[in-house]
Amino acid sequence: MREFCFRVYRFAMAAPTRRWLTVAYGIALFTVMHVPLPETPPVIPGLDKLVHFGAYAVLAVLLATWPMKTEGDDGAARRSQAGLGLLAVLIALYAGIDELLQGPVGRTPDLLDWFADICGAGAGLMTVFVCRWAGLSLLPWRQVDSAA
Repeated sequence: MREFCFRVYRFAMAAPTRRWLTVAYGIALFTVMHVPLPETPPVIPGLDKLVHFGAYAVLAVLLATWPMKTEGDDGAARRSQAGLGLLAVLIALYAGIDELLQGPVGRTPDLLDWFADICGAGAGLMTVFVCRWAGLSLLPWRQVDSAA
């Protein structure tokens, strides 16, 4: 049983699987954020902001750890602080567009939702940055290049 679990885990962490997982998560996130919701009072006030925060934190981690290696490219630019900064800007732009596109489908765009998206993405990217700085890998069998 332990060997089976290890094989499933290795499959789940393989580069092609992580790419598909990231794409599927992005599509699911976009879909969920654009499905019209019935007008009901929130069960817990502010819970939607926490959902936005968590959803974009996961998106940021998935994008920051996207397995991307091209021939002749060691991926150093993507692993750099500037690369994470650029990713933060791109996620913030995507989150803003995502909020604006909620209007035509019957949802209410909310500036505080966008702020929660940005904060969540920042938390996810900060997690990746700290793990890289500390020499930890989000993939347990791989070492992080300390020069990056």
